[in-house]
Amino acid sequence: MDQEKVNQSKANWDAIAAKAFCEICAEQMLEGNRPTAFLSTTGYKNLERDFFQRTRRNYTRRQFKNRWDAMKALYSTWKYYRGRCTGLGWDQATRTVTADEDRWQETIKGNKLAEGFRKGPLDFIDELEIMFARAHVDGKSSYMPGAGNEQVIIEDDNEGEEVLVTPTSQ
Repeated sequence: MDQEKVNQSKANWDAIAAKAFCEICAEQMLEGNRPTAFLSTTGYKNLERDFFQRTRRNYTRRQFKNRWDAMKALYSTWKYYRGRCTGLGWDQATRTVTADEDRWQETIKGNKLAEGFRKGPLDFIDELEIMFARAHVDGKSSYMPGAGNEQVIIEDDNEGEEVLVTPTSQ
């Protein structure tokens, strides 16, 4: 058995740890310490150091990466239900996704992560935006290589005008 697994306890991501993690990761993003999908070596070292200073907890790189992945999944789900999922509304005043009870039950059945969205925005949403907004894929700008530059004419229902759409003009 791996010695690190034997010596390492399960990470406790209570409100204090979650807040520290998101704040530090956002700081590292703003400092340019995320060149790829996660933090650079410098970013990791800063995260480990700053996280310990704020929480007095020593977590491993793997625990931080697992938390990063969990937060990214939550953020991606939030973005989907916030803006792209049909049948749900949005209350700008409370920053809350809205729906009737039947729609909520259907939504939660499809994705358990959505259950928390009934109560309000994600905790630390500002930090999550910094962490993931540039890396979030929502399908709006996707292009399939090999599709060429086919042109599709779509009729605009509002004024009856034809609109030319190509993969690069969408």
